[in-house]
Amino acid sequence: MRDYGGDITCTLNSTPYVLTEIPSFDLDPFEKGELVNADRSVDRTLTPAAGKVSVTFRDRGENWGDVANGGPYVVSLVEPQTGASHTINRMRFGGRASVNRVSGEVTGLEMLFDTRDYLRRG
Repeated sequence: MRDYGGDITCTLNSTPYVLTEIPSFDLDPFEKGELVNADRSVDRTLTPAAGKVSVTFRDRGENWGDVANGGPYVVSLVEPQTGASHTINRMRFGGRASVNRVSGEVTGLEMLFDTRDYLRRG
């Protein structure tokens, strides 16, 4: 398992889970693209997008199919180094859970949510 100085505590509807690496947060509510016009001028396009948090869990024998297909969840994440807390309401998982029995990690899942349902403190 990766060691960055401590595991992040994560709860899904008050059930504790452990993340083995610092999650990556994508909180931009829009995907940006380009549109080239007939006169070769370029415009920007905005498409609504879900918030995403890429996560790697520690496998402790959970049924990851049930966890990944469940929800919606109320999520709480606490970073041990900074004390920052993240709360996400109405989160569902995207992707497919892949359990590595050698490393003890579960990868392949992203937390998906409306960016208005995210709150960070600290």
